[in-house]
Amino acid sequence: MPRKAQPVPPVFAPELAAGAIRHAAEHPSREMVVGGSALQAILGQKLVPGIADRYLAAKGYESQQRPETETARKDNLFEPLPGDRGAEGPFKAQSKRASLQLRLRELDR
Repeated sequence: MPRKAQPVPPVFAPELAAGAIRHAAEHPSREMVVGGSALQAILGQKLVPGIADRYLAAKGYESQQRPETETARKDNLFEPLPGDRGAEGPFKAQSKRASLQLRLRELDR
C-alpha cells in the first residue's frame, strides 16, 4: 500500500473485543455479532448481497489507508519492534469504547 495502513472504520477499542470474547466464553451460542456495523454487513449480505460487494470493491482499499505516505518499515515478522505501542496503537482517539449491539447481547443473558 502506498500509504500507512489502518483498520477499516469503525475502529473498536481492544477492551471491547476482549469483553465480547469473555461474554462468548461464559455464554456459548452459535454466533455473536459485535457492533452495529457488523450487523449491517450481515443483514446487507442477506438482503442485497451484490451491493456490499460493489461497495467494498469501490471503497475497501482506500478505507484501509491513512492519509500519511508510507515510509520504509522495519521488519517485525520474527520479533516485535522496539518500544511499547500499547494495544490500541495510533487509533486510540478514534476507537469506540462501547457497542450497543454488544450491550443488548449481554443483557439478553
